[in-house]
Amino acid sequence: MANKHLYIGIENLALTNEQRETLIDGFKALGPHDGVWPPHNCHWRIRLDNQAIMLEALWPEEKLTIANLKAWLGQIFGVDPDTINHSVQFPTFNEKPSPLVTFSRAGIDYIRFVVFGDLNATWKQSLAEWHAYCTLHRTEWEKTLGTEEIVQMPTEAAAIAAGPEQGKPSDSRNLWKRLADWARGIVE
Repeated sequence: MANKHLYIGIENLALTNEQRETLIDGFKALGPHDGVWPPHNCHWRIRLDNQAIMLEALWPEEKLTIANLKAWLGQIFGVDPDTINHSVQFPTFNEKPSPLVTFSRAGIDYIRFVVFGDLNATWKQSLAEWHAYCTLHRTEWEKTLGTEEIVQMPTEAAAIAAGPEQGKPSDSRNLWKRLADWARGIVE
């Protein structure tokens, strides 16, 4: 089997914090980190509630089969892989069905895993499915600011942005340093 450039998602359903971190660290290590093309290197985004992650990488395709995932999960958690059950659904977020696998043990669902667009998808197909999923679930993954959360720039920072005299440009290096200092709370 070959390496495939795909988007995957993992959702914690009943893992402990330690189990979740072990699983996520394992997936982060599974993708490459030193490739010459940055999108092939494993990178990720964690959902706001810290219970799900989306990863993109050039994945070893054979590692993403259900049988190999069960064997790997059994090894990580010290359980017999034959005691891990699964169910599969095929939601379509854009045009290509994506296998959504729920792994369970002793009647408890523990992990939900998806390969956006499936293992036969091209990178563009996987991207399209991932993007459509993100559009549908945007509020779960992105923090939106309400007016009460927007911090107003203090008068001093506004004066820096306006420049030393009205109509004349300020020293941009000083502006950005002062604004960065203000953002870090150094300038009050």
